[in-house]
Amino acid sequence: MDSEYIRELGRKTHRGLEGQALHGFSAGGIAFGYRREPLYDGAAADRDGHRRRIGVRWVIEPAEAEIIREIYRLYASGHGLAAIALALNARKVPCPRQAKGHRSRHDGVGLGWDASSVRVILMNALYRGHAVWNRSRWVRVPGTRRRHRVPRPESEWIVLDRPDLRIIEDVLWHEVQERRTRVRSRYDATRSFGKSRTEYGKYLLSGLLTCGTCGGSMTIRTTTGTTQKYGCTRRWRRGPSICTNSILVRRDVAEAQIAGLLRDKLYSSSAIVDKVNGRLRFDAPTADAGRRRLVDERRRVGQQLERIRRFIMDGDTSPKVRTWLGRG
Repeated sequence: MDSEYIRELGRKTHRGLEGQALHGFSAGGIAFGYRREPLYDGAAADRDGHRRRIGVRWVIEPAEAEIIREIYRLYASGHGLAAIALALNARKVPCPRQAKGHRSRHDGVGLGWDASSVRVILMNALYRGHAVWNRSRWVRVPGTRRRHRVPRPESEWIVLDRPDLRIIEDVLWHEVQERRTRVRSRYDATRSFGKSRTEYGKYLLSGLLTCGTCGGSMTIRTTTGTTQKYGCTRRWRRGPSICTNSILVRRDVAEAQIAGLLRDKLYSSSAIVDKVNGRLRFDAPTADAGRRRLVDERRRVGQQLERIRRFIMDGDTSPKVRTWLGRG
């Protein structure tokens, strides 16, 4: 009954949000470039005598809208995603997460503009006045507290024409989308510039090194000649205003240092002795408990044997024994 109640509550909540979206009201979340504005029914009041709120609408935030227009103009003129992110971070422009006051991400990704955040801005059709709701849903992963996004079929989408929310004109929008298509086709090709999707994670320390300054990941940043060097990805993608660590570590040096450390810590004779001693110390409480149990059992058996010996030597002096023998 509890499970059915939760499912029915979810269906009712989704239906209510669908009605809000169809009426042009906010159905959750907020996009960069807009702010919320509540709407009230002037003729009706709630049970406390206050004005009854009928919904929340989105309105354009001028300062954020100008940043969006700048991003579109820069990309259409030939600037890359990373270059746009670096320029915004250098000017201390708040990123969407900062502007909306959202909490920090659970995966430790820091604040500031990134190539991915710029890409999301360029993909959002709301900026051209097309609002799309119900494109996906969140499904909880069984046995965990994590959720993953599952796309819904396009037939379930709710698409509304919202000219009041338009920030980008159609001409600029189409220029940006055409350039995105050209760039994406080049990145998908292995022989062209950039890495193909099959080339990530091919180094020994891929995904294992972190920056000591900002906590970001360290990845291969330079491949001049035969020398490859690790550097802070967060600094490379977001600029020195986000991370001041400009140190580059040669790949061969880093791998040799860590391999030597593992050899000394795991495979030397002293390390093996330490691991054996640690295992013995870990198992010691269990061994002590078994030994105490055996000692107690030996004492109990000894006491029983002593009572039998006394009975045999002293004769029939135990009423309990006489009663037991009489039953036999």
